Amino acid sequence: MLRGASSLVVSTASLRFATALLQATVAIFLALSGFSVSMIPYVVIDLWVSTALGSLLASLAGGTRSAVVAGLSLMAIGLAMLALRPGLSIVAVAAAGVGSGMAGSVLAPSLHRLSSGERPLEGVATYSLGLSLGLIAATLTSSLMPKGYLWLAFLIASIIVLTSLAHSLLAPIHPRANLSVRLPGPKDFVGLFKTRRFANAFYVNLLYSTIFPLVLSYWPLYAVKALGLSTMEAFGFMAAMFSLSAMLRFASAKVSRVRRVKLVALGLLVVSTALLSTGLWPLALAGLLLFAVPHAVVYPVSLYESFASAPDEEVKANYVISISSGVGEVISPFIASVAIALGGLHGTLYLAALPLALGATIIGLAIR
Repeated sequence: MLRGASSLVVSTASLRFATALLQATVAIFLALSGFSVSMIPYVVIDLWVSTALGSLLASLAGGTRSAVVAGLSLMAIGLAMLALRPGLSIVAVAAAGVGSGMAGSVLAPSLHRLSSGERPLEGVATYSLGLSLGLIAATLTSSLMPKGYLWLAFLIASIIVLTSLAHSLLAPIHPRANLSVRLPGPKDFVGLFKTRRFANAFYVNLLYSTIFPLVLSYWPLYAVKALGLSTMEAFGFMAAMFSLSAMLRFASAKVSRVRRVKLVALGLLVVSTALLSTGLWPLALAGLLLFAVPHAVVYPVSLYESFASAPDEEVKANYVISISSGVGEVISPFIASVAIALGGLHGTLYLAALPLALGATIIGLAIR
């Protein structure tokens, strides 16, 4: 592990665990708690909007340490409030979302600062590993927790975040990682996109972020309805893919030739989407497992290249590159709905992802 990075990695994992748990279970928790189904979408919107607001408010914290401490505190309060007083869900989810946005906006660039010259991916790979561990833990927790005890999952998440907060207060952050948090202005946007390396990373990540929700959200449905797998098999194979991705992210911290790894991952992204689109379960399963490679590499490398293209302005670069992820996640459901309407789950869902994967690979080849 990077020296002086332990508190940042623990914060990343606990924050991802809590956020993923919220995203996966808040809707069903509120429905079981007696909330009107018509009101639940507003709570989900509350989570996404408050997270975006939190990322902007991080600039008021001044630096990495303050933003992480404030963010984890708000996240812990929000989760505990949701568990114990679900009637205050709008306030609870808003507090958790703001906390997630505040802390999440500084963790990746701060860890990047701790990378060595021999291992340029070490920082973002460590950050991504923390994300993977949090996501796997949240998936297991939400799948094992009985429906009537989902409140306990939020309470456990609150305790985990509080433990992470205590660790952040006690463990030192390397001075090089305690970055000043400043929002990008119009000149920063223009300057970043004039840098070919940043623009390349932005568009590759945009296309990848459009593909990823098609796998994350639609694989279980596709596996059951089109491939004939059981629900347990569908989720089990997805968990295997995420576990493989986590191992690859751990290994990628030692990579020195970033471009070579990136091109291999983009090539496998094309192969993976092609196999997924066949509708034949052995090939589709191979495609899902191969997706672990681009999942482990494309986003971290895009982060690294955006940071490397803006030395001493990594936080601003992080804000801008995050837009590509957000836009991709918004576009993806529309692509899925059109694909399913035209050809159904079996016909065109993953076939629609193939040109996106090819586009990302072509863009990736455009810069040396």
